[in-house]
Amino acid sequence: MNEILEIEDNKIDEKILGWKKIEHDGVLTFWSGTLVNEGQEKEVKEFFKSEFKIEITPVGCVHTLPDEGETLAESGGRCDFFFYVNLKDIPSFAIARLEYGMRWWEDVYFNKGENIYPRNFLLAYPDGDE
Repeated sequence: MNEILEIEDNKIDEKILGWKKIEHDGVLTFWSGTLVNEGQEKEVKEFFKSEFKIEITPVGCVHTLPDEGETLAESGGRCDFFFYVNLKDIPSFAIARLEYGMRWWEDVYFNKGENIYPRNFLLAYPDGDE
């Protein structure tokens, strides 16, 4: 992961960039295990522009729930950073994203992997489409 998106333990008190419902015609994408704090949006956008030559629209961070039948101590609690990728950028980003573990939301959703996300997020983004 790029150092601009990492935080040190002593900076954990910064407020995490909460997710928000956004109307967008791009593809909802997420970077698993990536925490972005409020105030880092500009740095994150610059990272994507530099690394992938694309502009993103940040949605925010979502903490995962435990897997079915497990407790938070066993699984869950991971922070995933969600963002939109513009349709015109999909061809150049589709393969490059894999090196970073970035995934399309619709792939997770249609493979029934969405159950680890909070209900209010699923209601706002039921399948990645608006």
